[in-house]
Amino acid sequence: MNKTKVILSLTLMLAIGMPAGAQSAANTGEVDDVITKKAFNKSVSFLGQKVKPDETWTYAGNSFTHNPNFKNHTLRNVLWFPDYRLLPFKASARARSADPRAASTLTDKGFTQDYSCIHGFYENLSKWYYPYQPYYHYCDFYWMHNEENSKKLLLEFNNFSKNVMASTGRQRAKFNYCAVTLPDSTRAYVPYDERFRTAWTALYLSNPTSIKAFNYYAMTLLSSDPVLMTCYENVPPALGRTKLRTPHMEQFEKMRTGRSKMAQIIAVNYLKLDELCTFIKRQFQRFETAETTYGKLLGGWVGHVTYQNILKNHRGYKESVDSIHHLNVMDAAFLKGYPTLRTQLAAEIGVSSSAEKDVKDAVPDKHKASVIKKTSTHKRR
Repeated sequence: MNKTKVILSLTLMLAIGMPAGAQSAANTGEVDDVITKKAFNKSVSFLGQKVKPDETWTYAGNSFTHNPNFKNHTLRNVLWFPDYRLLPFKASARARSADPRAASTLTDKGFTQDYSCIHGFYENLSKWYYPYQPYYHYCDFYWMHNEENSKKLLLEFNNFSKNVMASTGRQRAKFNYCAVTLPDSTRAYVPYDERFRTAWTALYLSNPTSIKAFNYYAMTLLSSDPVLMTCYENVPPALGRTKLRTPHMEQFEKMRTGRSKMAQIIAVNYLKLDELCTFIKRQFQRFETAETTYGKLLGGWVGHVTYQNILKNHRGYKESVDSIHHLNVMDAAFLKGYPTLRTQLAAEIGVSSSAEKDVKDAVPDKHKASVIKKTSTHKRR
């Protein structure tokens, strides 16, 4: 086995304390799935809001839909949400024929949905937010519960996060777009982080009360953190006069933003506050105790983005509570220590950096080298 793969996979597992993906265990009932216990009627959405005949409703001034085929996202500000009244989702016969895991009743520890239900959920995703359909033709974009797929996504994430964390705004890490053939046979390109962002957001939505499922989604928030966004750029392929084509073209980033927003809204409504606080505390503790520089930074950053984006918007959040106030102190300690560790990580992976400013400075210091990963081509299977 490739030594680099082993090191990167072990680094991630140590940093965030989760299985590599193929490990399974019986459902221990550790997570209380409040969704399946709710007595929904046919007209009430997952937030208890009345659903109109066209499957749309309003909540907190926003418009939502359960209709996975809703086609007017470009014209109307409507977010799609899974219809959890249909739980448990079951994979179709076609999916079971193409995907061995689609018929599996194995359940990973900390999850309440087994593999067949999760893969069945993938089939019910909105084609607007998840244009890579059917999922079993686009295995690189989904968490498929097999070792090869898990290692590939973890490697891509590790490569992305490690180089971004070691970079600055003056000399950014660079990543090539990845090619993909869409269902209509159009050849398009997506940013390097699109595959793990798609996969882990879909995985979390399939089991939204599970803090273990949320572990994966939390890592996708690194891509959109305001500080880290200044530290990398996506390099388009050389297409001559041909315009770069992405899914939904000009609406691509709107799609990605909406996809993450729906996951955040679900997280702040369904994750238990105590489990969320424990998760964040554990990440900040790894920032203090991890054996590697990358492990420290990964723990700190995952704790930071979860604290800022999820906990502060949680329905039970109260800043005056001692446990939450302590997380605020830990977050401040991470932000203070980040620049020094960034410089250290840059030296370890061969990126020169003179970063000395506080992370609050939106324009970090320069360094010389940046990393460009080769474009990989994804074809429908």
